[in-house]
Amino acid sequence: MNENNKRLIKILAYAGLLPFIISIIFSFSNYDPFFLTNNLLIHIYGAIIVSFLAGIHWGIFLLKYTSYNLLIHSNIIAILSWFSFFLDHSIGIFLLIFSFLYLLCIDYNLYRKGILEYYYMSVRVSVTFLVISCLIVHLVFYNFFII
Repeated sequence: MNENNKRLIKILAYAGLLPFIISIIFSFSNYDPFFLTNNLLIHIYGAIIVSFLAGIHWGIFLLKYTSYNLLIHSNIIAILSWFSFFLDHSIGIFLLIFSFLYLLCIDYNLYRKGILEYYYMSVRVSVTFLVISCLIVHLVFYNFFII
């Protein structure tokens, strides 16, 4: 992959952090611009991103002809992210954190098999760490402060 594509992937991956960060800022300020609770805002976006990452695994399966397990695991994780809305908010957010980590483990496995490249894994690890950090900060404020 050429350097311009790698740079674009990196920019878009980090730009995807913005809604998480903005949700945290809104929570600090108690500002609710979308007529949703800020708790729901970060939860919805987290589930969307989990589903997006699971969809990437479908694309990998279709292009690289990997194991059916890739389809099954990514589908289960996408469904779990949807199911997380039916649980207590904190448990739902923990389920999203688990989902992000599980998908990262799948990506690491794909990297070890030579299916994913190093540059993608380095971006995935750092962005996933930042997303999980945002979700943990959200949980701290949700559980110990009134949001």
